[in-house]
Amino acid sequence: MESTQRATLMDSTSARMAQGRVPDIFLSPGHYRSVFEPLIKMEMESASQLSNAHVEQNVAGCLVNDRPGHIDLPHDSMLRVKVGNFLEISHPPSGREVYYFQVIKIVDDYPDGQTVVIVLKHGSLPGGSHSWWEGDFEVKLSDNPIHYLRIVRALQHSARLYKPSFGLLEYILGYPDDVIEPWHDFQPLEMPDTFQAPGISPPNASQLAVMQKVVQRPFSLIQGPPGTGKTATIANLAYFFHSQGRSVHLSAPSNVAVSNMCGRVHASGLDVLWMESDSREYVASPHKHLTIKEKMKNLDLTPRISLESARSGLYSLEHKRKRPSDLRRARREEILKEASIVGATLSSSAAMEREFDVLIIDEATQCTDPEVLVAMMHGHKTIIMVGDQMQLGPVVLNARCMAAGLNRSMFQRLVALRGDPLRLDIQYRMHPSMAAFPAKVFYQGTLENGVTAEQRTPAEVEFPWPDPKTPMMFWKNHGREKPDHRDTSYYNPSEASRVLQVLNRLLDRGVSPDEIGIISPYNGQCRHIRSLMMQPANYAKRQLYKRVEVASVDAFQGSERNYTILSSVRTDHPGFLADKRRLNVAITRARFGMVIIGNVELLRQIPVWRRLIEHYQEQGLLVEGKLDELRVVQREEAGPASGPDTLDDAGAPSSLGTTGTGAPEGAAVSPTDRD
Repeated sequence: MESTQRATLMDSTSARMAQGRVPDIFLSPGHYRSVFEPLIKMEMESASQLSNAHVEQNVAGCLVNDRPGHIDLPHDSMLRVKVGNFLEISHPPSGREVYYFQVIKIVDDYPDGQTVVIVLKHGSLPGGSHSWWEGDFEVKLSDNPIHYLRIVRALQHSARLYKPSFGLLEYILGYPDDVIEPWHDFQPLEMPDTFQAPGISPPNASQLAVMQKVVQRPFSLIQGPPGTGKTATIANLAYFFHSQGRSVHLSAPSNVAVSNMCGRVHASGLDVLWMESDSREYVASPHKHLTIKEKMKNLDLTPRISLESARSGLYSLEHKRKRPSDLRRARREEILKEASIVGATLSSSAAMEREFDVLIIDEATQCTDPEVLVAMMHGHKTIIMVGDQMQLGPVVLNARCMAAGLNRSMFQRLVALRGDPLRLDIQYRMHPSMAAFPAKVFYQGTLENGVTAEQRTPAEVEFPWPDPKTPMMFWKNHGREKPDHRDTSYYNPSEASRVLQVLNRLLDRGVSPDEIGIISPYNGQCRHIRSLMMQPANYAKRQLYKRVEVASVDAFQGSERNYTILSSVRTDHPGFLADKRRLNVAITRARFGMVIIGNVELLRQIPVWRRLIEHYQEQGLLVEGKLDELRVVQREEAGPASGPDTLDDAGAPSSLGTTGTGAPEGAAVSPTDRD
């Protein structure tokens, strides 16, 4: 790095520190800790306050010891429950003892509310294994500080990352390359052009080129735009490292991502151990057989006593000393030690007492900077971070933490310091017409299509697209937004009605409900759409509606559907619609077709949305009127300049997690509702 560039970076760091923001470069481990530890503790306090903000009383339901039970929450409940949450539930008629349950499923199956399916995690209901109670429960969200405490512990021990022959610590602190110690412990590998792992999609030219560079480097950043095969690339890398005798640690912020990685690697025939985390979200995964819990179920816990001990009469003493819990713990550690490929969330990685050669982190742009440290404490000699800084970053609850920059990932910070990451650039998800806009605006025109229009055009589905060869449209709507008084969210009844019109048309044309996703930036709109689905007038389609995913943009990140319907909601103020990354996620989930519904007059005020509307209008895809009588909106006079065609990789500047005016909107509401 040249001296002038280094001076510029140091000036930027000083300026950010003077503004009370997280710097780009840290002077030492102590400096890194002094910046992040107060922010993490502040964020932990916000999470605790959120959990204790409301207690729902007189809740109906059924609690069971040995199988899933449920509670029924009304739609106007102030409890913001999501899958994976821990709940504290008491039954005042029977006493004040509190029992801890985890949410495993949420079902909107009746007009007035939702059924929350739960499993008992701590404690035991009185009356035996089959005991159950009905009704009159008190329910509150349970604060689970383990995740934050593990981050604080990692910060306090960050100096452990320093080794005289290994430049990891200097690298993540942001030191220029010319002052980082040589990584003498690192041994580069050669991946042949013919490499292909069994059971995994063979790498395309882009993926192979990236992997061949990665195995030559001790630290790599891989950018994976939507649909470019991030998980397949990770699985291929894990297989290759294993073939070279390297142990591999797979990690991510969420159980879902870890499950996906473990399943894809296991498909190659390799044995994989998944250290599933109870402290993160519950996931109904097809790969549960890979978890440590499943591998422990059928173990013989009889103590392994040596022949010498038995002969000398010490067996009975040793047997008595070893309780079942001790034996189980010892066997768990043995299984972990013997595994060559292990998956664990960033947080649960703290519980693993062993070293690995290679660390691969997926969703690396969805976790805070210090959160990554928790997984890095295992002596890795090669570290690979995979993410996309052009999609949504970490969820931060506290407004002050957000303003300070805690919502900037380490991945994004290092990209800003070190330039372009390695990039996967062939997408296999979207119809080429849907990929054109994000490729141009978010990925500098470098995103190529690995699928043809014919491969993404099912002949049997008839829909009134303005152009049958281009399965997408922007449907103008003039209905007004309304505040959701249960929180800081919004909903738009007129847009919700149109969402159901599109949904019903797709269902009537034979599209499976599992192939359809309804997306909105606002949880209030998601709730309103679900309530419409459950109204008596829609009874005939209720069973189909249950299978349609209705979720916020944040919740949809990482998912895909054949068809998506996007409701933008706002008509009076842009809110966080100005966040370019949120738009990128929202419009890159569909494979075959996409309908966007929104107020064009308001959205034209937002530069990135204005460019999107112009893109649709140029192709005759901006429409108005009834669904069966759609009219193409003719070009209007150009408004204010749309700005640059692309958004730089570092993402600067960004309104991530803020309103159009920069004030956090809904920052202290919910980790999945950044309204």
